[in-house]
Amino acid sequence: MFEFGWFFYAILAALANGLQGFFYKIAVEQENDPYLVAFSGASVSYALAGAMLCVGHPKIGDLRWLVILGTIGGVGFIFVMISRLSALRYLPSSIVFTVFRSNTVIVFALYFILPVLFPERISSKSLIGVLLIIVAVLTLSQEHEKKRNRPNFQLGLGLILLAAFISAFLYLSQKIAIHILSIDINSFIFIINLEIAIICIAVLGFKREAPNIMSSLKNGVFIGIYSYASFLFFLHAIRGGNLSLVVAVDSTSFLIPILLSVHFYKEKLTSTKIMAALFTLGGLLLIRGSF
Repeated sequence: MFEFGWFFYAILAALANGLQGFFYKIAVEQENDPYLVAFSGASVSYALAGAMLCVGHPKIGDLRWLVILGTIGGVGFIFVMISRLSALRYLPSSIVFTVFRSNTVIVFALYFILPVLFPERISSKSLIGVLLIIVAVLTLSQEHEKKRNRPNFQLGLGLILLAAFISAFLYLSQKIAIHILSIDINSFIFIINLEIAIICIAVLGFKREAPNIMSSLKNGVFIGIYSYASFLFFLHAIRGGNLSLVVAVDSTSFLIPILLSVHFYKEKLTSTKIMAALFTLGGLLLIRGSF
């Protein structure tokens, strides 16, 4: 892959992640089976990673740590994926995608708690940029406060908060794998998605039937393509950049499924969403302008 700066990779990761999130929304609207969607997506991702491994013949790195961290990543990601799909059944997309991005706050806190894993320093301009993005997330998460009494609101909120917490520590394991242990990126993606596919096969084996099989597989293919792209670009970004800044830039992906939902599902474009978009843009400009 051509070598670009971490910010460029982080922006590409955010775009791919946002499109992936919109297909989560489509899968839920079409009442797809979450495990079939996850299986289809993981199969596509590990097939793409496997193809790149065959073409590139890279140096894989420490095989033991590849398997350990890949297994942790696979188990964690299947939980995060299923939780996000389930939460979308109970909550509006603007809540799901913004609350999930509270993982930015957790990673940012880890920057100060674990400085040994974050040797790069953050400039004051970047710090303000990260805080603006966090403000954007918090602003948009308050938009549906009046809907807290809707059925299963607490269940959906609990699922997405737990997913955000787990994803923050998955980011940390990725930083360790790529930046510290120098594990090959496509090998890491391959192992993680292979684990996800195996778990999904095991769960589907216990289910009597899966609804909307073809639709689930089709949406899973698109999710797999965008998942591979976002993972690839994100890992390239954290290899050369500060994890807290990369996660902050990647967190702006929440705007894409929300804005696409406004267009395709006629969700209302409110002043709060516009304000959140402006905060996000300002944060990105400050982070980009700091180096």
